[in-house]
Amino acid sequence: MQKRQIIITAVAIAILVAGFFANKYLSSLKKDPPKRSLPEMQQYAQVAKVSYSTQASTIPGNGRIQAGRRVILSPEVQGLLMEGDVNLKEGASFRKGQLLFKIDDTEARLQLKAEKSNFLTALAGILPDIKIDYPDDYPKWKSYFDDIDIDKKIAEMPSFKDSKLKTLLSVKNILSLYYNIKSAEARIGKYSFFAPFSGSFSRVMLEAGTIVNPGVQIAEIIESADLEIEMPLATDEIQWVEIGTKGKIIDSKGKQYPASVKRMASFLDASTQSVNVYLQFKNPGHFYEGMYVDVLLEGPKIDSVFEIPRAAIFNKNQVYVLKDSLLQPRTAEIIKANEKTALIRGPEKGAWVVSEALMNPGKGTKYLPKKENSPQQE
Repeated sequence: MQKRQIIITAVAIAILVAGFFANKYLSSLKKDPPKRSLPEMQQYAQVAKVSYSTQASTIPGNGRIQAGRRVILSPEVQGLLMEGDVNLKEGASFRKGQLLFKIDDTEARLQLKAEKSNFLTALAGILPDIKIDYPDDYPKWKSYFDDIDIDKKIAEMPSFKDSKLKTLLSVKNILSLYYNIKSAEARIGKYSFFAPFSGSFSRVMLEAGTIVNPGVQIAEIIESADLEIEMPLATDEIQWVEIGTKGKIIDSKGKQYPASVKRMASFLDASTQSVNVYLQFKNPGHFYEGMYVDVLLEGPKIDSVFEIPRAAIFNKNQVYVLKDSLLQPRTAEIIKANEKTALIRGPEKGAWVVSEALMNPGKGTKYLPKKENSPQQE
């Protein structure tokens, strides 16, 4: 029984070994099928022939219309706030010279009259002394005294050169009383606020009937006719702009109006990382503060540059040149970036530059120029 098992096991092993060598022999006789080469990848690209020339440049952007003149009105005196010739309301318009509002000056005017009365009393007291001691000066001082009207602005005092007369006027307090009146008259003018220009109220902080104190903000006014445009520019664009640079503003209907740069900021706006320039223009009547408009500034003419779509630039400063159906990267010096194009230097004159963005161009992939601009490549 044991002998029989040994024989069976030996036969099984012999069969396995024979099968292994037979399979190896047959595999050696089998020929490998011929390898098929992969079809060559081929695509199309838009190209443009490099030709350097002088190009006119533009600087597109947008800006916000704002008032050229904006004034916040604050009183220097205390009292009851009263309306003037116009309604003290936001949006109310006014003309230059109109009374915008006033502060009740009844008490101040009564005080001024009291000052003038004291002055008259003091002046009347020294007229006899002037008549006796300074007879040559008496007529003009008497005439000055007679012409004083407490309801009218006081006139300038007569001139005097005699030192003794000057001493008399000082001792009798005439000079002090006179200048107190002039100060009070100047203060009376601060109770009324007249429009320095034609415009409107952009903000009103206090209503008529309020008791106001010195320094409090009552209203803000803007000049309606004098509008300007605040336009932010990137730091690499500001080099192309200067005061007087011409431009155009474009309204919502596409109509254009001339404008020009009237001033430029000399600092960077931290919130936008841009430099603001301000344009002046003539308001045709339908532009209002707060509106946003498109702006197109005229840039300088730049020599020896080639214009290419910005989409064709990759890795910030490289373009593809198509040569012998293969793409070759070239470094490009970007002289000026426009909204959709860029003015560059770098690729050799006559080269065919890819003028569109390529999606994942493969290494070794052959490209053919599109039919509409097929070059006779050299």
